[in-house]
Amino acid sequence: LKTPFDLVREDVTLINRNHGSGTRFWLDRELTRFGLPASKIRGYEKCVGTHDEAARIVQAGEADVAVGTQSAAWKVGLGFIPLFDERYDLVYSVEQAQLVDPLLAYLHTSDFRKALGAMPGYSAARSGERVPVD
Repeated sequence: LKTPFDLVREDVTLINRNHGSGTRFWLDRELTRFGLPASKIRGYEKCVGTHDEAARIVQAGEADVAVGTQSAAWKVGLGFIPLFDERYDLVYSVEQAQLVDPLLAYLHTSDFRKALGAMPGYSAARSGERVPVD
């Protein structure tokens, strides 16, 4: 597959992620952006709850593609095409900052950064960075 328009080909079946997942939100937003109706995508209605589950279904030949993580794809020997970078944030109140400090300190350790960097598709570049929200 080379473009989002390939998802509407009759010979392509997608395994989708569940409503409410970041992956599903991203895919639905992209379909809208490109004017692609979900009803034209084979398999769009079939949803799974995890990236690993989606990868296993593609690996088993029950679907041709899924939007998921590199680590899930590589676990089952699938190819992977990066589509976007996704951040995961920890949100907490100012009053709870002291409780979060030990976790933030750990995120800055070389052990954590090395372990995360060894996982395909993950980066520790901004781990532990505080982003104040006004």
